[in-house]
Amino acid sequence: MILEPRDALVVVLAAAGAASDVRSRRIPNLLTVGAAATAVVLGVVEGGWPGLVDALAGLGMGLALLGAPFALGIAGAGDVKFLMAFGAFLGPRRTVEAFIWATAAGGLLAVAVLGVSPRARTRVLTSWIQFKNLLYTRDASVLKPETRSDTIGVPYGLALAAGAVIAQLGRGFLLG
Repeated sequence: MILEPRDALVVVLAAAGAASDVRSRRIPNLLTVGAAATAVVLGVVEGGWPGLVDALAGLGMGLALLGAPFALGIAGAGDVKFLMAFGAFLGPRRTVEAFIWATAAGGLLAVAVLGVSPRARTRVLTSWIQFKNLLYTRDASVLKPETRSDTIGVPYGLALAAGAVIAQLGRGFLLG
């Protein structure tokens, strides 16, 4: 299978971002901003003004999809910028599709982390106890982790990368 240049760029971005997120739980700004800028320029070169609009709309869709989870502390800023960079390559419709695939991949990844990490299993038990306390006390503060170390990290960039590659190489077969 020979990849088109845009396909290859999405795959390279996915591999680099996912590897960085798995290794250090960070996705470098140089990678995300550089990729987004490349995608915008590519959009203009390939499609003129409509290509620019499509790239910017995809970038905005990435922000729209992960902006609220970021504001709630659920997603990291690197994840938001990573999806925005993918959005600039994919356009708005495929960015939504990539997000759907990434959500599914993220769920599988979370289950895998729970399965292999004794700390994660302990955290799930603690969360269950906190949930029961919530039911008894009706105090939502019992759901918050005591410290940052109480949270279980999942490299969501890996899921975002998988979702973007599936959406790009699948040519939008989920949403058309």
